[in-house]
Amino acid sequence: MLSLSDSYSCRLSICSSLEKLFSSNPTIPYPSHVYIYGNNNTGKSTIIKYILNKYNHTILWFDCREIYSLNMFYHTFISLLSNNIIPVMKNFNDFIRILRDLSIQDMNNNNNNKKKKTKQYYFVVLHHIELLLNYDTTGHLLYLLFKLNELTLGYFHHTLILIGHQPFYQLPQMNQIEAELGVLTPITIFVPAYTRTEIVTILQNILTQQQDILPSSISQLQIIIELALQSFYIVTNDLIELKDMITMCIKDFLRSNTKKQINDDGTNHDYRILYQKEFFMQVLNSVYTRSMSIPKFLDTHTADEETTDKSSHISTINNKNNTRDLPLSAKFLLIAIYLATQNPIKYDRMLYDKQNQGKKSRRAKIMHKRTQLESSKIEYLPLSSNKSISLNRLLAIYCSLQGDTIPLTTQIYTQLSLLTAMRLIELVGSSNETGIINLNEPKYRCTSSNDYVRRVAASIDFKIDNLILV
Repeated sequence: MLSLSDSYSCRLSICSSLEKLFSSNPTIPYPSHVYIYGNNNTGKSTIIKYILNKYNHTILWFDCREIYSLNMFYHTFISLLSNNIIPVMKNFNDFIRILRDLSIQDMNNNNNNKKKKTKQYYFVVLHHIELLLNYDTTGHLLYLLFKLNELTLGYFHHTLILIGHQPFYQLPQMNQIEAELGVLTPITIFVPAYTRTEIVTILQNILTQQQDILPSSISQLQIIIELALQSFYIVTNDLIELKDMITMCIKDFLRSNTKKQINDDGTNHDYRILYQKEFFMQVLNSVYTRSMSIPKFLDTHTADEETTDKSSHISTINNKNNTRDLPLSAKFLLIAIYLATQNPIKYDRMLYDKQNQGKKSRRAKIMHKRTQLESSKIEYLPLSSNKSISLNRLLAIYCSLQGDTIPLTTQIYTQLSLLTAMRLIELVGSSNETGIINLNEPKYRCTSSNDYVRRVAASIDFKIDNLILV
């Protein structure tokens, strides 16, 4: 297994600084407060865990994303220090009183035990500190945390480590306690974002060891990582998820490479790379919507399956275990823009106007027109990324699919923004091709794949084929 210095060689200077702060030295005390900040997914928590575990320190780790109130924070803090029944804590004063009593009790136990001659020292780590500060209505929680040693009368020996995304002076409560901090200002360490070269190096070091990549395939591995960064880097939550995606694609590459290496004369080299890129795009829909976790996708997907088998199998899993599904109105909007892209505008009245039926039913008209188009071999509009749809046409089709009684509220426009943010659709410029988006006549483009839209339609039992002419 790779060490931190091998897999994160770009963080050696930061690791060296932290080791000097947290290494055991009888002449130099540990720092009282340390604040580490930087962009998301830059290895802040990984480095801290590695350094503290390296010197076998006692860690009290708090992920503030899992804390929903200050009382929950107090209760969790005390529960890590004691196995006894925890008294009710209504405010910070109760928390300090119980913490001081536990520290005094722990000190007395250490004095009675001859084997323990040193006092227990804790490293309190608050990850995502901004989220915890949002629950404080008084505006003094951060200042009180810095005064924790003094408030417990020196019985609770600790180092407070805060991990955040903003500079220290930009924290929510700094404007209220900035003048009161004084010498309590923490040691600040900035962790910069990874460069593209550093990400490729980190992933290549990790994956080479995990997948047993041969030296002859190192260049192929670099190409796969580069393609994955183009497709997945924007939507990934962290470096671990990005690694899992590339691991999936490498396994697929190794399987395809094994099949072709017998008859490989070098001519299908470019084809394999293009296949990898297409394979990335098939996975991208599940990644954007988080409809399936990466481990679940790794367990269920194989490159040997046919396209129809994959789409039906993934659709079944999505229907059963879809924890982050799209809202119903967003699904109908996505279907509406897909139908608008597939069918020419001159057939909208026949397809979506339920009142204009005449002697024949609407379904009979559609079947008749479909037969005419197939017999005359008229080219219809395929799904194209260059095809843009006006907002008025999109909303008209949406209302027809949902029903004439569905009002157009602000929620519909919110769902449009949601689909745009998830990159399932794209807001484009007006027809004058100036590159400037005309807010009076906005247009949208469908960027979702055919398979994904059909899976969305199947999840709500919508028969999308009945409204496609060809």
